[in-house]
Amino acid sequence: MNEALLRNLLREWIAEDEYKVTEIDEFIDELDALGLPIPHRDICRKSWESRLAGVERVVPDRADIHEKCRAVLTALDRIPPLERLYYWSAESATRDYSGVVCARGIIVFYQNSSPTRDRNA
Repeated sequence: MNEALLRNLLREWIAEDEYKVTEIDEFIDELDALGLPIPHRDICRKSWESRLAGVERVVPDRADIHEKCRAVLTALDRIPPLERLYYWSAESATRDYSGVVCARGIIVFYQNSSPTRDRNA
């Protein structure tokens, strides 16, 4: 994953013309107690399954949040087994962005206002 490909994928997600990609890094597989690899995709999937279970339990009436979690799990299911996942972050004058991406598209997208930059503008 390089910045040009990420920017191409982000065109439909970030409306601002001016933003800086601050990080793109590949998820790495971890090792279990026996030294056997735990694929990064499995780790990501379990994290989102846990998040879905938590929000269903804590805020059962927030179908919008439930659907977002389910959409991420569906997107993970559609990625070919050998395709790698990357985490990324970017910033503009007023917002911070981050998420998870693969070569086929954006899997997770977060957008937050940046109060620090808002005050300094």
